Amino acid sequence: MGSSVDHLIAGIGVRNDREDDNRVKLSIAYYALPNGLSCEPSACKIVPSSIFSEDGGISWHKAEKLTSPMFQDWLVPTSAGSMVANYNSVVFVDGEPHGAFAIADPPNRKTGEIDEAIFAGKLPD
Repeated sequence: MGSSVDHLIAGIGVRNDREDDNRVKLSIAYYALPNGLSCEPSACKIVPSSIFSEDGGISWHKAEKLTSPMFQDWLVPTSAGSMVANYNSVVFVDGEPHGAFAIADPPNRKTGEIDEAIFAGKLPD
Protein backbone atom coordinates (compact mmCIF):
# COMPACT_ATOMS: atom_id res chain seq x y z
CA MET A 1 0.00 0.00 0.00
CA GLY A 2 1.58 3.26 -1.08
CA SER A 3 0.85 6.93 -1.07
CA SER A 4 1.25 9.65 -3.66
CA VAL A 5 1.79 12.25 -0.90
CA ASP A 6 5.28 13.71 -0.65
CA HIS A 7 6.50 15.26 2.62
CA LEU A 8 9.09 18.04 2.35
CA ILE A 9 11.25 20.40 4.42
CA ALA A 10 10.52 18.95 7.86
CA GLY A 11 11.43 20.68 11.10
CA ILE A 12 11.38 18.76 14.38
CA GLY A 13 11.11 19.85 18.00
CA VAL A 14 11.96 17.54 20.90
CA ARG A 15 11.01 17.97 24.56
CA ASN A 16 11.94 15.67 27.42
CA ASP A 17 9.07 16.12 29.88
CA ARG A 18 10.66 15.27 33.24
CA GLU A 19 7.42 16.03 35.07
CA ASP A 20 5.61 13.32 33.08
CA ASP A 21 7.67 10.15 33.64
CA ASN A 22 10.51 11.41 31.42
CA ARG A 23 8.32 11.22 28.33
CA VAL A 24 9.85 12.53 25.16
CA LYS A 25 7.47 14.66 23.10
CA LEU A 26 8.10 15.15 19.39
CA SER A 27 6.49 17.64 17.04
CA ILE A 28 7.20 17.81 13.31
CA ALA A 29 6.14 20.62 10.97
CA TYR A 30 6.44 19.96 7.24
CA TYR A 31 4.95 20.68 3.83
CA ALA A 32 2.82 17.98 2.24
CA LEU A 33 2.24 17.69 -1.50
CA PRO A 34 -0.94 15.55 -1.72
CA ASN A 35 -0.54 15.05 -5.47
CA GLY A 36 3.18 14.31 -5.28
CA LEU A 37 6.18 15.88 -6.97
CA SER A 38 4.92 15.18 -10.48
CA CYS A 39 2.24 17.88 -10.43
CA GLU A 40 2.12 20.98 -12.64
CA PRO A 41 2.75 24.32 -10.83
CA SER A 42 -0.81 25.61 -11.38
CA ALA A 43 -2.28 22.40 -9.88
CA CYS A 44 0.44 21.48 -7.37
CA LYS A 45 -1.10 21.76 -3.89
CA ILE A 46 1.23 22.46 -0.96
CA VAL A 47 -0.16 22.05 2.56
CA PRO A 48 1.70 23.20 5.71
CA SER A 49 1.11 20.35 8.17
CA SER A 50 2.22 18.95 11.51
CA ILE A 51 2.21 15.71 13.48
CA PHE A 52 2.81 15.08 17.20
CA SER A 53 4.00 12.19 19.40
CA GLU A 54 3.81 12.06 23.19
CA ASP A 55 5.87 8.88 23.57
CA GLY A 56 9.11 9.46 21.71
CA GLY A 57 7.70 8.40 18.33
CA ILE A 58 6.24 5.03 19.32
CA SER A 59 2.80 6.33 18.36
CA TRP A 60 1.65 9.47 16.57
CA HIS A 61 -1.48 11.63 16.65
CA LYS A 62 -3.20 12.14 13.31
CA ALA A 63 -1.37 14.61 11.04
CA GLU A 64 -3.07 18.00 10.87
CA LYS A 65 -3.24 20.61 8.12
CA LEU A 66 -2.16 24.02 9.41
CA THR A 67 -3.73 26.04 6.56
CA SER A 68 -5.71 25.58 3.40
CA PRO A 69 -3.71 24.28 0.42
CA MET A 70 -1.52 26.73 -1.47
CA PHE A 71 -0.54 26.31 -5.10
CA GLN A 72 3.03 26.28 -6.34
CA ASP A 73 2.46 29.18 -8.72
CA TRP A 74 1.45 31.35 -5.70
CA LEU A 75 4.99 31.07 -4.29
CA VAL A 76 7.95 33.41 -4.66
CA PRO A 77 9.96 32.55 -7.80
CA THR A 78 13.69 32.10 -7.27
CA SER A 79 16.58 30.98 -9.45
CA ALA A 80 15.97 27.48 -8.03
CA GLY A 81 12.23 27.55 -8.75
CA SER A 82 9.20 28.49 -6.63
CA MET A 83 9.88 28.19 -2.91
CA VAL A 84 8.05 28.18 0.40
CA ALA A 85 11.35 28.46 2.28
CA ASN A 86 14.54 26.49 2.70
CA TYR A 87 13.88 25.71 6.35
CA ASN A 88 11.16 24.79 8.80
CA SER A 89 11.38 24.78 12.59
CA VAL A 90 9.62 23.65 15.74
CA VAL A 91 10.37 24.76 19.30
CA PHE A 92 8.65 23.99 22.59
CA VAL A 93 7.57 27.01 24.64
CA ASP A 94 6.11 26.28 28.09
CA GLY A 95 5.65 22.65 27.01
CA GLU A 96 3.69 23.51 23.85
CA PRO A 97 5.02 23.05 20.28
CA HIS A 98 5.31 26.15 18.07
CA GLY A 99 6.35 26.22 14.42
CA ALA A 100 7.43 28.66 11.74
CA PHE A 101 6.29 28.18 8.15
CA ALA A 102 5.44 30.02 4.94
CA ILE A 103 1.85 30.68 3.89
CA ALA A 104 0.87 32.05 0.49
CA ASP A 105 -2.40 33.46 -0.78
CA PRO A 106 -3.20 33.87 -4.47
CA PRO A 107 -1.26 36.65 -6.21
CA ASN A 108 -3.01 40.00 -6.57
CA ARG A 109 -5.30 39.72 -9.64
CA LYS A 110 -4.57 43.25 -10.84
CA THR A 111 -0.82 43.52 -10.21
CA GLY A 112 0.32 39.89 -10.09
CA GLU A 113 2.15 40.72 -6.84
CA ILE A 114 3.00 37.63 -4.76
CA ASP A 115 1.40 37.35 -1.28
CA GLU A 116 3.64 35.04 0.76
CA ALA A 117 4.87 35.49 4.33
CA ILE A 118 6.49 33.55 7.16
CA PHE A 119 4.26 32.88 10.16
CA ALA A 120 4.85 31.39 13.60
CA GLY A 121 2.29 29.90 15.93
CA LYS A 122 1.27 27.08 18.25
CA LEU A 123 1.05 23.70 16.57
CA PRO A 124 -1.61 21.09 17.36
CA ASP A 125 -0.65 18.54 20.00
